[in-house]
Amino acid sequence: MYGIKCKFGRFGTSPATYINSTTILCLTPNIQQDPSEISTESVALTVAMNGVDFNDEYTEVDFTF
Repeated sequence: MYGIKCKFGRFGTSPATYINSTTILCLTPNIQQDPSEISTESVALTVAMNGVDFNDEYTEVDFTF
């Protein structure tokens, strides 16, 4: 109903696409800040297969940009 979504810590959610049993393609979220205002940052990356229930407490994946 809601589809797959990825959450990039404080930067919010974005749509994702199922590629195969080991790969999900996450789009990076749109942010309001100018990229020059953000230094390199790592945030927890979580996935919701239903677009709602993220696994925030159990993630071991960080995304750095």
